[in-house]
Amino acid sequence: MLPLSSYCSPKMHRPLVGLKWAQTIDGQMADDQNRSKWISGNEELIYTHQTRSQYDGVCVGASTFLADLSKLTVRNIPIANDFTQPIRVIFDPRNRVDYEDKKLSNVLNESVRPSIIMQTRSSSYSKSSQLFVLNIKESLEKDLGMVRLHQCFENIFHRQLRALMIEGGAKTIALFLEKNLVDMAHISIAPMITGGKKNRIYLNKLLSDAYQFNFIRQFNKGADTVVELVRQQKEEYSER
Repeated sequence: MLPLSSYCSPKMHRPLVGLKWAQTIDGQMADDQNRSKWISGNEELIYTHQTRSQYDGVCVGASTFLADLSKLTVRNIPIANDFTQPIRVIFDPRNRVDYEDKKLSNVLNESVRPSIIMQTRSSSYSKSSQLFVLNIKESLEKDLGMVRLHQCFENIFHRQLRALMIEGGAKTIALFLEKNLVDMAHISIAPMITGGKKNRIYLNKLLSDAYQFNFIRQFNKGADTVVELVRQQKEEYSER
């Protein structure tokens, strides 16, 4: 696995951020019916859990969480105990995750490791020992109505998250890229083509201003090809 500690720096004032996704050859993270379960094989699934174990937290957008109530835990490999599981982080600026709902509350409180929900409708508080709601309302940009992710990450950073992995969906990954908050990428490519227009990263970039990465390594996990990359220039974020 990549030595994440060599890429972390307290000068960043935010967690190191790594993207992790699996896709088809033509760039689909799921088919147009939102089915993604069988894109990757079992060997790649083990790699995913090994990668999760290297991060302090694993983040998905609200749509991805609500679609399958993502646990985002490390499974299929040995771990010391449940207290070493990564924190689950749910990015939910539209307040779609109703943590008062009994079913969702049971999911969010089912393990000893905490979950963080980033929302805009309430004050930051501990709902329980396992659930923390982070208020990001004051971080909204008036001109774009977009969350200032830099400020959100400073808040999370102070909650002992040094490395955060973003697992999707495509819109959440695109947002982190657009905000210049990505340091690394772990991309798995399955030998299949589905076609389709949904569930892919849309950035509207030209070659002249594309996000550039340096190649670290490439290897196979079963039939899948894994590529690991690091951003060419790890810029300190400029918005304050």
